[in-house]
Amino acid sequence: LAINFLAPLDLRRLLYVARDEDRSGPWLWLLDASSGQSTRVPSGADQYTSVSASQDGRRIVATVANLSVSLWRVPVLSGVAEDSDAQPYTLPMPTGLASAPRFGKDAFFFLSDRGTNDGLWKVQDGKQSQVRRSVDGALTEPPAISSPGRLAIVGRKEGKRHLSIMEMDGTNARTLAPAIEIDGAAGQGAADWSPDGTRIVTGGHDKD
Repeated sequence: LAINFLAPLDLRRLLYVARDEDRSGPWLWLLDASSGQSTRVPSGADQYTSVSASQDGRRIVATVANLSVSLWRVPVLSGVAEDSDAQPYTLPMPTGLASAPRFGKDAFFFLSDRGTNDGLWKVQDGKQSQVRRSVDGALTEPPAISSPGRLAIVGRKEGKRHLSIMEMDGTNARTLAPAIEIDGAAGQGAADWSPDGTRIVTGGHDKD
């Protein structure tokens, strides 16, 4: 992946802007030249478009793209819905970005940063709760929901995109086939359930 706007802080540390392996971003990264390891600098949902550092490495300047994404409701009509038919969907709790809604049997799910933590959220019976936090693995797409009521999610952790299943409230989570890295562009629905909810289909590979 392309690396842009190199900003040395000292002889060992270097800031730069690049997309993640799942094509999300661009994000701000810190490279430790002594170990060769790059770490994403936490920034919530902010996407960095450039970065530069002073010669002594004590000051940096960066440009950030603050995206505005929210949920909308559109009625199903006999004809074509007009722009005026679309209305913002009001959530029980305020969020930052809110995107990728998916309906379950009696609840719906969406991705949101709600300040600084990306994660999966649920709205049920007028109440909003967090199902999964970003610290448990970055999410780049909404969950697949089975007819009996379980979730399948694709999350990135330790450099790999893994497939996990869990209950609707996020409990009993377990990773399926941890040796398999899930393929597919982020946000494109990399996994789905069979109609009876007993099987999951996805694409991936088991090469390191």
